[in-house]
Amino acid sequence: MPTTCFLYAKYFGELKITNSRNLGALPHGTKVRAAGMIVSRQTPPTRSNQTDVAVFAAAQEKYAGHALTSSLLLVEGMLRKTGVCGVSITAEKVLDLREVVKHRLR
Repeated sequence: MPTTCFLYAKYFGELKITNSRNLGALPHGTKVRAAGMIVSRQTPPTRSNQTDVAVFAAAQEKYAGHALTSSLLLVEGMLRKTGVCGVSITAEKVLDLREVVKHRLR
């Protein structure tokens, strides 16, 4: 059975979303868009096998509603490379993926 996020994958090209498998090939500091399902919310952040997204105070104040309540997110921010294989995204925007797609369909 496909994941819920899979149902939105057909919009990823139009929305310029980078596939998580390709993030490691991009240079540190690249501005990226990523989308996905929330696996867990952690404060402070901890390491996982998923792509970590850090939402610091500036973005949190503006986008807390989406960051804390939406289960599918579209995140725009800066790619941070940690070590040989580690990547994370420092969020500048956090949007509800469903709302973004719904707006595109209007």
